[in-house]
Amino acid sequence: MSGYGDKILASADIYHTVFAEKHDKNEVAGILDAMVDFNYLRKDSEYYYTITGQGWKKIEELKKEKSYTNQGFIAMAFGKETNLISDTFKKAIAACGYNPCRIDEKQHNNQIVPEILYEISRSKFVVVDITYPNYGAYYEAGYAQALGKEVIVCCRESEFNKEGNPHFDIAQKCMIVWSDEQDLEERLCKRIEATVGLNK
Repeated sequence: MSGYGDKILASADIYHTVFAEKHDKNEVAGILDAMVDFNYLRKDSEYYYTITGQGWKKIEELKKEKSYTNQGFIAMAFGKETNLISDTFKKAIAACGYNPCRIDEKQHNNQIVPEILYEISRSKFVVVDITYPNYGAYYEAGYAQALGKEVIVCCRESEFNKEGNPHFDIAQKCMIVWSDEQDLEERLCKRIEATVGLNK
């Protein structure tokens, strides 16, 4: 990130920073020119730019929005038989530096489905348990996938190859197949670190 007053050079080397598709100086310059149109940058010369006051304001807004990505959403069947699984999910998510979110533990006065969709949208990733198949969890996983979230699917080994589990639509995903809660916690921590990254 540049500092106040620093010049930004439209170089092919920063293509990944501006989400350009190619390592191409002209494409980078085109994206930076678009930011000039939004008043986020000022064009100082053919290939040099400076972040404007409006640009710094936008950066601060994005930083605040980023704080919402410190959450991992838990999608699963809720009941006495799943409490240990849920607790293990929470421990693993927290150990990786994220806040676990179980929708049934959130205080609100709204209808449940909009709250679920809202919390998924503000989560960095979703952890889904299919040990006890649940239509709601499948729906939530699909919604998260459509939003481009990382979806981590988990299933107890003893249930994994039973008839109908996992469902065809989700069976193609690489999932965590675990033997006990300790195994689940270790595997889930490793998967979060590898696919989402630690938030520390």
